[in-house]
Amino acid sequence: MVLRRGANLDDAKGLNRRVAFEAIYRNGPISRNAVATRMQVTPQTVSNIVADFEAYGVIEERPIHTGKKGKPAREYTVQPNSILNIGLHIDQHNVTGVVTNVDGQDFGRQRAKLANQEPDYVEGVAAGIVEKLAGGDPSFGSRLLGVGVAMPGIFRDGVFLSGNALTMTNWKGHPLAQTLSRRLGLPVFVENDATTAAIGEGLFGEARNVASYVYFYFGLGLGGGLMINGTQYVGAHNRSAEIGHMIVDPGGRPCPCGNKGCLERYASLFSAYQAITGSDTEFEAVPPKAISEAFRSGDTRLKAWSKVAAKHLYTGINILQNVIDPEVIYLGGQLPKELLEELGRSVLEQHQASQKDPEISARLQLRVVDGDVALGAAALPLSTLLNPPVNGHTGLDYVRPTEGSSLYNLLAG
Repeated sequence: MVLRRGANLDDAKGLNRRVAFEAIYRNGPISRNAVATRMQVTPQTVSNIVADFEAYGVIEERPIHTGKKGKPAREYTVQPNSILNIGLHIDQHNVTGVVTNVDGQDFGRQRAKLANQEPDYVEGVAAGIVEKLAGGDPSFGSRLLGVGVAMPGIFRDGVFLSGNALTMTNWKGHPLAQTLSRRLGLPVFVENDATTAAIGEGLFGEARNVASYVYFYFGLGLGGGLMINGTQYVGAHNRSAEIGHMIVDPGGRPCPCGNKGCLERYASLFSAYQAITGSDTEFEAVPPKAISEAFRSGDTRLKAWSKVAAKHLYTGINILQNVIDPEVIYLGGQLPKELLEELGRSVLEQHQASQKDPEISARLQLRVVDGDVALGAAALPLSTLLNPPVNGHTGLDYVRPTEGSSLYNLLAG
């Protein structure tokens, strides 16, 4: 992780606040002088910033007991339960909500089925879940950093641009971040479900100490997330890690994107469902449960799919290995974990069989994770705080209202 520097300038107050919080959050307990050294500012600047955090109850200052005589040095630490986040995962069937603390500890979940995919209706369901998660706790609002929302699709400036499911057609052009923020009176952060899963894995999951990794998210299609040196890489047009549209079989199966042989035509929830049902309806709302049942029953059609999927999946992974050279590649999403593990084993076997150099062979680290998108969504407010806008854009679209967001305003400056 490359920590950002602070600055001893009045107009850098917001940056100083973010960097100070990050230094304490990632390295605490940590002394004032150590924070100042990491930020490259004066200890007094650190004291001024942290005094505001302490007054709000976010940071606690504790004495360091070294056994030496004299006044003990003091160190800072973040109070985990002083900061809460809500994550909402919207898919074709449900809205799932979770509330966590700053360390990702799950404090409760709510789920509601969707009768339709009309934006106003879905937002109403989501707002109801947020209210239930609050549970009437009078301190809840003052501790809430924000609400993260993850769903299939591509967003820009909080507006839904496109998706690959027929049920999402009415969302095109819908300003989700803005409308939900106004409804809730809270900061709202919006991101694609695959990228969200990758962000959550880095903050709350197995990738906490992994600086560079690629995340394959098996949803209706195949999405992904790309983290480089601890920062999400979004690309020039906010469309990086479109893993499902790597061409792995030139001239192969046609894809709605216009190309042929895209990876998600062979390795995705829809392609697996297509294999066991024979359905060629691209926009059908695929039930993940059907894949799980087919896997448990030893369905021969799914086994045949798995062999083809693993072959093309290895092609895609090999491309990313040579272009990006990540520390780890994660596989997660809505496919059964056992099926993902089977795919992972096959990919590793192909890799080991094709590499003559043992050192190169050992480079591929492949791990299967749960792919909890709701938990990842809860990480979005914190992720944006730790990775503020560069040239006005984070890659993560969010709205921070002037009211109802006192905690985020405090930490962001």
